[in-house]
Amino acid sequence: MNKFWLVVLLFYATQAYAIDWYVRDWPPFNIQQGPDAGQGSYDQMLAQLIAALPQYSHRQQFATLTKRQQLMQQNVPHCLFGVLKSPERQKKMLFSDTAFYSPALRVAALAEHPLWQSTQASASIELASLLQQAWRGMVEYKRLYPQNVQQYAGELLQVSDNSTDLVAMLKAGRADYVVEYPDRLHYLAQSHPSVALRYARLQGEPPVVPVYIACQNTPAAAAQIQAINLALQQLRTKTEYQQAWLQLLSEQSRQELRLAMAQDPLFQPAAPTGCDAKAC
Repeated sequence: MNKFWLVVLLFYATQAYAIDWYVRDWPPFNIQQGPDAGQGSYDQMLAQLIAALPQYSHRQQFATLTKRQQLMQQNVPHCLFGVLKSPERQKKMLFSDTAFYSPALRVAALAEHPLWQSTQASASIELASLLQQAWRGMVEYKRLYPQNVQQYAGELLQVSDNSTDLVAMLKAGRADYVVEYPDRLHYLAQSHPSVALRYARLQGEPPVVPVYIACQNTPAAAAQIQAINLALQQLRTKTEYQQAWLQLLSEQSRQELRLAMAQDPLFQPAAPTGCDAKAC
């Protein structure tokens, strides 16, 4: 074997046992800056997953949503923690079993905004009805949204995913409402103590959604996902793993997620077998 092919084989052997995790600054889930850096819920859960995969070497690197899309399209080997499935993503990436659940997106606006009276919104609201009344909505650029949001994206204000204070935009009247995760807005609102927000579910959307780990579909990805699924079997039922996600959420979100986990067999402790079951 000549030197060239030896280098190639060594390169792929090294890649097979290395995982590059690309994360973004998206408080309170990923926190890359300030005194709480590394303490976001995704940060803590990923740290536990990495510890459960000692057979791999791990590197964490920063990437915006735009950068992530480029990595996927260019077939760069990498993995992402905390992503939703879509047909486009499934063409390029392999997905784990459910890693955890998340409260679904909500429509949020200032509590005193007149849209709440004009739409007669209570538990849920239809996005089309807001657009018909010319209220200005806001979404983050390059995000994956449900179809009943994505179809209206061209009619909504699209803002940067990592530099826009969504609550400040609402407070200043730059937008009337935003489609966002309620606990992200709750976290951002801590910088605006005088602002009160009100939320409504998107009509037709479930209260919670499953969230996954995804790896670029390379020759090493199938083994990586298999190892990740084995690690998740242990992590999903651990108090430390569940607490890392739940601790930064509102009480309502915690209740919704606990109900989803209670109904999903993946989140139930494995039944004892053999001597463990018979106490022999």
